[in-house]
Amino acid sequence: MVIENSKNHTPVNINVNGIQLEQVDQYRYLGVLITRDGRDENEIKCRIARARNTFNNLAIVLCDKRMNLQLRLRILRCYVWPLLKYAAETWTFKKALENKVNAFELWCYRRMLRIHWSDRVRNEEVLNKIGLGERILFELFKEMKSRFVRKLWENGLYRLFYQGKIPGKAPRRRKRKHMLSECESSFCDISLE
Repeated sequence: MVIENSKNHTPVNINVNGIQLEQVDQYRYLGVLITRDGRDENEIKCRIARARNTFNNLAIVLCDKRMNLQLRLRILRCYVWPLLKYAAETWTFKKALENKVNAFELWCYRRMLRIHWSDRVRNEEVLNKIGLGERILFELFKEMKSRFVRKLWENGLYRLFYQGKIPGKAPRRRKRKHMLSECESSFCDISLE
């Protein structure tokens, strides 16, 4: 996959041991969807869909009014929300993301309280019935992001990730021909066109 900003992409031919590698627009790596344009909108949609699917699989428990509401909320936070929060600290936070996360959170609460979308119940009323004064899921995302940045800062990786600067002196020039000749002689045949 070639990561680029432009809409039109040029195909790159890479051969390994005489076999041409397929060029893709997106792939899943360690459970995260990586796209050619480097944006995370598709990943967010996939995460919300997975969390919604898990909620629907647990709907018998989560929507059962005979169970205590606080217990059902703990089950929601334990089994559904982690699917949505996976790798969320690496996402770029925009207003559209906040709206999607808030909409999903309220969708979960409405389903748990068995409030139909056509009942015209305001979001504030739903939050009061749940026992919350405000939405909390996106606040958890922001807390995760701040912990991630704090860890980067403590480890000295902040400059590397956000500024692209590596501390220390730049090494002397390397001979590229030497490295490529080792690669070609050992195991791979790379031809870029």
